[in-house]
Amino acid sequence: MKMRRLLIPVLILSFASAWAGVKIKMESQVEGQKQIRTGWLYIGDENRLRIDADVDDSGQPENTVVFRGDLQAMYMIDHGEQAYVRIDEERIAVLSERFAQAMQQMEEQLAQLPEHQRKIMQDMMNKNRPQNEEFRVDVRGVGEEDGFNKYEVWIGDTKRSEVWVTPPAEMNIPAESVQVFRNMSNFYEQLLSTFRNNPMMQTIGENPFPGFTQMNGFPVRIFHLEERQETRFSKAEAGELDPAQFEPPPDYIEMRPDFQ
Repeated sequence: MKMRRLLIPVLILSFASAWAGVKIKMESQVEGQKQIRTGWLYIGDENRLRIDADVDDSGQPENTVVFRGDLQAMYMIDHGEQAYVRIDEERIAVLSERFAQAMQQMEEQLAQLPEHQRKIMQDMMNKNRPQNEEFRVDVRGVGEEDGFNKYEVWIGDTKRSEVWVTPPAEMNIPAESVQVFRNMSNFYEQLLSTFRNNPMMQTIGENPFPGFTQMNGFPVRIFHLEERQETRFSKAEAGELDPAQFEPPPDYIEMRPDFQ
């Protein structure tokens, strides 16, 4: 009887140590080049998504993005530097305030310079200042092509990508797993629209799945017009995922620019 009591928590822990999830292989190739870059998507549930980019032959990615919908946060992980940055609304708001304060101090210092020096410095600042442009994502259905529904994704007045989608079931993706992409896309677009002019958001780059909520299906192929790069997605593979995959490695250093 005592042994049975000991075994029950052990069994519970063993079941909790892994989740049923899916992983999806990505292969990207720049137009006119032979090199194919490999990446992986890992879906834990509707609130957990991991994107590994530039995975080498040993399976080690160069960079990782982890989305945690339950925390309303993203982690940008640099495996080469063994460091990561946490991105959430509070962090970006702090950075925006710090940036505004720094710009005000620079303006006050410029006012004390001779006119010709002030003009040179102002031109340099304006050149590097984030542009105040409207952010909006517009998804336009094109129709059927090669057996898939095709969409164009416009950001502002620029067409950024062409996307071919198919029903999730055709990619072996459970319907509930698709929700994490919608949650991540909504989170990302909200941050971008709120803090578009923050320099940190510009370094993060564009939403990897812009307009996903407006598409009826899951991407099979994406062509990024600016980079002239095509990314293809393989059918999902079901398997057990370690919860630690959706957190920064414990020995990595968190970079906290807002507290420097």
